[in-house]
Amino acid sequence: MRLLNGDVLGAEEALAQAPIYNDVDRLRWHVVRAELDRRAGDVAGAQQAMDQVNGELMRHMRTLGRLFPEVYALRGVAIETPPWTVRCSLAGPVRIWMYDIELQLRSTRPAAGLLALLVTHGGRVSRERALDALDLPGRTPDARRKALSAAVAELREVLGWPESVAVQGGVLALSEEPVWLEPDYPAPGREDLFCEGRYDPWVLEWRSERLVLN
Repeated sequence: MRLLNGDVLGAEEALAQAPIYNDVDRLRWHVVRAELDRRAGDVAGAQQAMDQVNGELMRHMRTLGRLFPEVYALRGVAIETPPWTVRCSLAGPVRIWMYDIELQLRSTRPAAGLLALLVTHGGRVSRERALDALDLPGRTPDARRKALSAAVAELREVLGWPESVAVQGGVLALSEEPVWLEPDYPAPGREDLFCEGRYDPWVLEWRSERLVLN
């Protein structure tokens, strides 16, 4: 994920620590190594890395190939590149997937509440709206502002790149680079499952309004 988001240094560090327990781990390791070499202009190194993987396993691991089609092509396996999509589920605890890979988001953290608020409001909210809407720690306005900044930083860490959440002119906005798919909502009559486990003021309002409407 770090490599896909352009964090080459982070990908190198993660790869150095990645354990290899089986053939699938080995394939993933060599694919990332090859992509790092390819991006650095070392085509020979990329080819050498890919020559060490199981070609039959590559054909079965087509999702991985969709993420790294150039290095798959080094072994003659052509894969169509998918669009860069992000999908959230608000039907239960807040969850998020990128390229159909679930990211490590802790649904009880303020970052999850901020993500849910953004994806349900067109990807943009004012700082003041976020401060009023979220269940942030701190009793003073200054403490709450610091907590919101920490939530933004945490959400950027989850998504994987610094520009994933922009803060400019008093507005918080999700990056428009990926395609943000429509979030998953609870089925009618199960509004209580919306952002399950969260007690942000805006979440409680959402549940109450839908319960009345239904």
